[in-house]
Amino acid sequence: MTNSLRFLSSLFLLALLITINACSDDDNGPDDPTIERRTSGFVIVGTTGSGNALVKYVEELPTSTIDLSDGQDFGNFTPQGLQENAIFLSKPDGSNGFAKMAVNQDGEVVEIGDIDISGDGGAGRALAIRDANLGVYSDPNDAATLVVFNPATLEVTGTIDLSAGSIPGNISRRYDRLLFRGDNVFAPVRGLNAESFSELIVHVADVSSNTFVGETEREGNGIAPITFLTSSVGGNLTDDNGDFYFGDAGNNGRQGTGTGGAFARINRIPAGSNQIDDSYTFEPGLVLNPQNLILPTQNYFEIIGSGRALAYVNTTIPNEALALIASAPNGNPANLEPDQITQLTIIIDQGVTYRWCELDLASQSVTPIANIPEGTRLGASRIFEHDGSFYLSIASGANATIYQYDPATSTAVEAFTVIGANLDGPRGGVYNLSSNF
Repeated sequence: MTNSLRFLSSLFLLALLITINACSDDDNGPDDPTIERRTSGFVIVGTTGSGNALVKYVEELPTSTIDLSDGQDFGNFTPQGLQENAIFLSKPDGSNGFAKMAVNQDGEVVEIGDIDISGDGGAGRALAIRDANLGVYSDPNDAATLVVFNPATLEVTGTIDLSAGSIPGNISRRYDRLLFRGDNVFAPVRGLNAESFSELIVHVADVSSNTFVGETEREGNGIAPITFLTSSVGGNLTDDNGDFYFGDAGNNGRQGTGTGGAFARINRIPAGSNQIDDSYTFEPGLVLNPQNLILPTQNYFEIIGSGRALAYVNTTIPNEALALIASAPNGNPANLEPDQITQLTIIIDQGVTYRWCELDLASQSVTPIANIPEGTRLGASRIFEHDGSFYLSIASGANATIYQYDPATSTAVEAFTVIGANLDGPRGGVYNLSSNF
């Protein structure tokens, strides 16, 4: 419930009144040469009611139902990068550092190398990989430092000091995601304790020179916070022209308070620039439903080519939520009682109001994909690609249906079903070992 309340507060805050130095002791273990690993296939990740991860490898995509209940049990398994058939993630046992995992010839997911970092790691664990020879991670003990490393050898090759990047109030920072476009790394910044700000600030680094090269921001209404979307890990964010796109959750829910709002948006950084294009204001939730002024948001954004993208877009607000808001004095959600806020959170989380949609990035149109039903806010997982098709999920508890989407025809068909674990939310999903991100 704590995470749900944080999510709601980030969207309704105003309406509800609501380095090498740090890594000098790192012990980076290179790949275990005795492990012969699989170079293709799929790793499927689900979670249990206790919060553990169940993980299973399959050589081919299922054609009917696959059961994860007998999968390998990990304390945590949240991939942050995939390169050369290996998965990079925070250590599954919760210790400080990163693990490099692969599938051995017996079909078991095993650790083949690690980055062991001293300290408590309180500054976050963001990691991104550009290619087989270059990746970066946020120093868990000093979030103002990005550590540059070689994904093949796990050798640290340098650091980037981002301390010149601004942060409101000069508070301690963290980076939840790191995003590559060529030599540039874009790092949306938050406070160390997950604070968001009334503008979305993105720090920019250059890995060709290991330097901080500036920052850019997406302005809000000056009051309520804008939250960067962190759920969709991996996938393509750069179009055929070199323009870079990423989504945010805006600071929605401000209508009716007299202050206006900054609705969830797809942001664009044009090719050759490090600055967000303020003239590009694509708000898929509002395009899909102009009457949805409370929560017009989207998630799981990925570019699929030819100026198009996929995203999981909210279509409306459940009638029960609207009725609850209307019951507040003056119809203002700022006047809801704490128990009503909790009730509103549950209604929004459980409301079946999201649709997988195709976005046209030039015309800014939003088209729901036929044959895929609506889902809840957390009732989806990351997009993955295989043989030119994109796979999209709709989950309900420990049952998820995966749909195969053909970008050539803009049509979807049911592909397979996953049972035995929860495939919804940022931790669940299918990972193609033949892909890189």
